[in-house]
Amino acid sequence: MPDDSFYPQISQIPQIRNRGNRCNRWMGDWFLVLGSWFLVRCNRCNRWIDPRRLSAVSIRFLAIIAVLSGVLATLCPGEDTHTVLNPPELQILVSAALEHAYRQEYDAAQDSVARVLERYPDNPAGYFFSGALKQLRMFDDGTNTLESSFMSDMLQAQNQAGAILRNEKNAWAWQYIGAAYTYRAIFFGSRGRFWDTYRWGIQAAGPLKKALDLDPSLSGACLGLGVSEYFRYSGGRYLTGLNLFGSFPRSVALVDSAIHDSGYFSLTAQYALAWMYAHERRYPETYALLNQLLERYPGNRVFRKLLRDAYCMGKDYDEAIAVARELGLELAQTQPDNLFAWTENQMTLAKSYFGAEDYGSALACCDSIISHECDQKRLPGLSGFIRDAKALKRRLPEE
Repeated sequence: MPDDSFYPQISQIPQIRNRGNRCNRWMGDWFLVLGSWFLVRCNRCNRWIDPRRLSAVSIRFLAIIAVLSGVLATLCPGEDTHTVLNPPELQILVSAALEHAYRQEYDAAQDSVARVLERYPDNPAGYFFSGALKQLRMFDDGTNTLESSFMSDMLQAQNQAGAILRNEKNAWAWQYIGAAYTYRAIFFGSRGRFWDTYRWGIQAAGPLKKALDLDPSLSGACLGLGVSEYFRYSGGRYLTGLNLFGSFPRSVALVDSAIHDSGYFSLTAQYALAWMYAHERRYPETYALLNQLLERYPGNRVFRKLLRDAYCMGKDYDEAIAVARELGLELAQTQPDNLFAWTENQMTLAKSYFGAEDYGSALACCDSIISHECDQKRLPGLSGFIRDAKALKRRLPEE
């Protein structure tokens, strides 16, 4: 874990935007006093300001005032000064958090996020990436134990971004609002909760379009719009009547543009596109994207789980079995008490054995899952796997 010398000492963001407001108030007070003095002087001379009676000196005096007004207004723009939501120091902290997270060094990642929250308390980045880290941990362990906290963090990030937008136009604030909707949609999509996926994904479009109108280079906004477009395209597949004629090629183009950006959202975009391709049965593209991710982070279980599932769906059963076996051994060592993750992996392994016509191994996997039927009350998420294992067992040929 990096020590304190790794992180710069960072001043908090509100100080950046308040500088312009203080300068504007000072400038307004100064001109009020100066203008009052000028009117009093003219009145004492019994000469009200009249353009036809102004002397050459007075005209030059007013011209100087006008020039100074323009210069000071440019230097101190007041409410038009944008809150800087992505300064270089914050980029270091967030990049460190993401790097640790993808390497599954979750404690170190949380430490970096905590520094963002401490040093940038009014910046939505802190709560947004805190929620993103919790989402990744749930993808890793297969549970929903952090769902409530994840949802709370995303809502807090949106509230902070909304507070900024009440005073100014800010592309990053709109991006965080839209990205918070997008990450909710991705989470619920991974859980098969398609109504929640659809409603969160659709809400992302408006804020993200506003972000891109202000700054077309924002990769997070491109990612979010691409995911939203995909849910419009695929919604009717899961819930009748919800297809709003989205375009799959357009969604791919938007997400792909985020992949080729070097910002925070590049790897998430690559994972999201792999997930989209898998659900469209475009398996070669899915394999290629996930293997690229695994070249950089070979130990990442989230990437390997999606690759395992894609191999199984694509009927590449030998590859699916190899990845599932590797994950099973690793889960036994790193998460021995995580029955949900073990059962999920066993179910994919059983399907892959069945597809490869290794019926004895498929039966053994099914029986191992069914043996945990008594744990359903303690872990309700097991019910679906146990039901699937019983159904697959009935399909096995009799010996």
